[in-house]
Amino acid sequence: MSNTPILELSDITVRYGAVQALGDVSLSVDDGAFVGLIGPNGAGKTSLFNVISGFTKPHSGSTSFAGSLMPKAAHRRARLGLVRTFQNVGLNRSATVDENLLAAVTTGTFQLELSELFFGGSSQQREILGFEQTHQMFELSKHLYMKVSDLSTGVAKMVELACAVLRHPRLLLLDEPSSGLSPDETDRLGVVLRQLHAESDMSILMIEHDMPLIMRSAEYMVCLDFGTVIARGTPAEVRNNQVVIDAYLGEG
Repeated sequence: MSNTPILELSDITVRYGAVQALGDVSLSVDDGAFVGLIGPNGAGKTSLFNVISGFTKPHSGSTSFAGSLMPKAAHRRARLGLVRTFQNVGLNRSATVDENLLAAVTTGTFQLELSELFFGGSSQQREILGFEQTHQMFELSKHLYMKVSDLSTGVAKMVELACAVLRHPRLLLLDEPSSGLSPDETDRLGVVLRQLHAESDMSILMIEHDMPLIMRSAEYMVCLDFGTVIARGTPAEVRNNQVVIDAYLGEG
């Protein structure tokens, strides 16, 4: 991890009619860092992700990525290396896992010809793309030729995360990746996330309500409440912050 921010948000304000979702929120993610974003429902976490990924235009404030102001369009931000997952699995449910993974790489750093995509791509191309290494990391080998609609929620979440990784992101935005997972699946997700962060140079910003998962995974934490930052620091500092305890964590 370096001390150079890959993402910087300055004084972001978002309003939906008379409701202010975010008020003068500033946040930065250092290059190579793993940052956790927590807070109660309605705190503004997803609104902040929508601003970062280009789906919501803020009423005021600025967003920069790798030292430059962000382009407005979401697809242009994605091409810069900003990749996002969603609370609801965003996969082609009628396609197989293999087809979803191959489709993901066509929007990443490497490109496949459409004819090659339809015929599955050569083994050499797959090796170059890191395809086999990725599906092994996420334990997807036995699911490759299953349709996404036939997968459990836990496996589908792993497929979506693998698709995101195959796009070679510089910054990966994870929106509640443990939502709908069993305790065992959540434990496995935590292992994969920590391995992914340790073995790559990508930065990660993750929204998560599972406190054990995010406390074990993130190096730095930011807590939102009513659209404002109420605390930031290491996981231990945020966990023991009385303002965070009162607003979100509770004494238990």
